[in-house]
Amino acid sequence: MAQIKKVYWDTCVWLALINQNRVDRLKRCEYVIAEARARRLEIWTSAITLAEAYKITAEGMPEYLPDNKDAEFESYIEQDFLTVVQFDQDLGVLARRLLRRHSRLKKPPDAMHLASAVFNNLDEFHTFDSDNLLVLNGSVNRADGVLLVICEPQEPPVPAQAALDLVVTDESTRSAALAVLSPPDALPLIPISPPEPSAALAPAAEAKPQPVEALPDEAKTTADQTEVAAATDGVRGGADTVRSGAAQAGEH
Repeated sequence: MAQIKKVYWDTCVWLALINQNRVDRLKRCEYVIAEARARRLEIWTSAITLAEAYKITAEGMPEYLPDNKDAEFESYIEQDFLTVVQFDQDLGVLARRLLRRHSRLKKPPDAMHLASAVFNNLDEFHTFDSDNLLVLNGSVNRADGVLLVICEPQEPPVPAQAALDLVVTDESTRSAALAVLSPPDALPLIPISPPEPSAALAPAAEAKPQPVEALPDEAKTTADQTEVAAATDGVRGGADTVRSGAAQAGEH
């Protein structure tokens, strides 16, 4: 089973929740409270918070919490998802050492809250004090040596549809965006026929030898006589040439 995250609330976070004078801060606080009710985290705070959360800091409002707001705050403190840290001698010594170690830590009450989170090895320290506490993020070690995360309460996550509404205002653009985000319908299957064999790729027909027609006997005889006559004429021509040459030699 995963370990539940433990966060510490500074007094200013409680005042933001009760006073409801800053909408952005109120949403953060309400989200953390909802997470605590769902048992996904625990909220811790010091007993000194009961003394500090007594007035409204917003301009134009009464200085002190009215009775109904005071009762609302005390009802939160009694919830089972909240742990109240009792400030004792050990925490007093630790708070004094934190004041001496960190020059940006100016006020003893801030050091008392910080000591309560450091001593109990809490995961996060929630505050809206940017001048004295948020500036210490990444520089304060818990009792176990791990750096304490000092931050504002977490913003509530934006639902996917709400994020789309923030970006897309034109109705036609919105419809197109929704079409892109929606899964596409199944495409119809198109049957594919195998290609017909090409004539150029068809195997060539085997050439058959043509029969040679035999010459008739008369044709054979005529051809033989022609060859003999040609040969005889050649011999006679050669003899005549020889006799002519001899006669010319005798005359000389």
